[in-house]
Amino acid sequence: MEKFYLNPFALLQTANDKKVLFLTNRDDLYFEIEDSNHPLFRAENTGDILGLIPELEDADRQALIDEGVIALTRFERKQLLEDCYQKLNLTETFRLMIFPTLNCNNACSYCYQEHENQPRMELFDYNAIRALVAKKIDQGIKVLFFNIMGGEGTLVCRDLAKHIQDIRELCEESKVEFICSMTTNGRLLRKEQIARSLLDAGVKSFQITVDGPAHIHNRCRPAIDPQADSYDETLKGLLTLKKIGSQDLVCTIRCNHTLETVVEENLEEHLKSMAGHFSGDERFVFYNVMAADLGGEIDGSILVKGSERRKKLQEVNQKTVDMGLTLKQDTGLPNGRVCYAAMENSIVVMPGLKLKKCSVELNDPINDVGTLLDDGTLQLNDNLKKWIGENDVPDNKCTNCRVAPICHGKACPYKSIIKGEPVCPDVKLDGKFMIRNLSK
Repeated sequence: MEKFYLNPFALLQTANDKKVLFLTNRDDLYFEIEDSNHPLFRAENTGDILGLIPELEDADRQALIDEGVIALTRFERKQLLEDCYQKLNLTETFRLMIFPTLNCNNACSYCYQEHENQPRMELFDYNAIRALVAKKIDQGIKVLFFNIMGGEGTLVCRDLAKHIQDIRELCEESKVEFICSMTTNGRLLRKEQIARSLLDAGVKSFQITVDGPAHIHNRCRPAIDPQADSYDETLKGLLTLKKIGSQDLVCTIRCNHTLETVVEENLEEHLKSMAGHFSGDERFVFYNVMAADLGGEIDGSILVKGSERRKKLQEVNQKTVDMGLTLKQDTGLPNGRVCYAAMENSIVVMPGLKLKKCSVELNDPINDVGTLLDDGTLQLNDNLKKWIGENDVPDNKCTNCRVAPICHGKACPYKSIIKGEPVCPDVKLDGKFMIRNLSK
């Protein structure tokens, strides 16, 4: 029989008592092998596949050839990676994050920002942002991802909604797709007028955090006003969106888990409450993460650490699904772990028109990449190169990685800058749960 070569991004794993064979540089292909008599069912790992090719039926062997899993000539790894990276459409899309205010009405324990008496965007900021979008439209973008961060953007909702609508209408005039999302604590969304103004302006996607049951959430994410109930107001905000949001609404409910929230009774209380309100409503998806110390005042002793983070996250995700809630689909295939901060088509605009690449590490000077001028020109400095690097996967530990198309060595450019080498994405470290989701 002819000698076959295996696609360098083929991956075989066991999930749900079946074998799943897929390519990490494609999101439209995977083979499920449930028949225990099938030759590939005996494969213990990806490296066993080639040795079993002679035992395959002709139709199965041809299917693997047709789909690019095996070939009679060597695969060009570099070209496959480049083709995959081009799918990000960096020249046709622009990702613009803005911080309309750094003030917030919460004092979250893990947040590093000051919450009061902070700058907010003024008319000249919004005018420069509009000029930037106009320049990008002239340059030929077809999609604008417009993300509202903070601080708490709902605190300046009246001005913000007006300027969101202005940017949306600018895009519509040029037939540029406008995709607007907002990260918010959701408390002021309980006021229908505020929620409706944002929806009408063009916000179609929200991320709102509920950190476990009320007694934990209110301790982790307390309102600055001691008379306010952060949990109650956040839940009411979510329910307002449920009531008035259209069918194309997407609301991600995030939970930052600690050693307290993963305790069985606390997790069950949280998930039962969420299921009682949102089970069966696919507009609401759940995103579980392990809480991290971002420079705030969080008690480090309650953080889940080391290998337990992956184990606990897997358990929490499974219980979320078992409770009938929709888990945020996050397979990471392909390009799914290329951080926006590593993309040359992504920028963060702060009050005062200072530019950043990362929306988290706001206080590190390495994150200062320039200034947005009044006419919409991006005046960038040498720090930018440290964030975006080269498009090729670095010639280091990534060279022989089968999941390189997921991140291209760009999973977290900030950590990579600090460590001096690429940092692996969670999906590589916890791939089995990803495969179980994929094979359902």
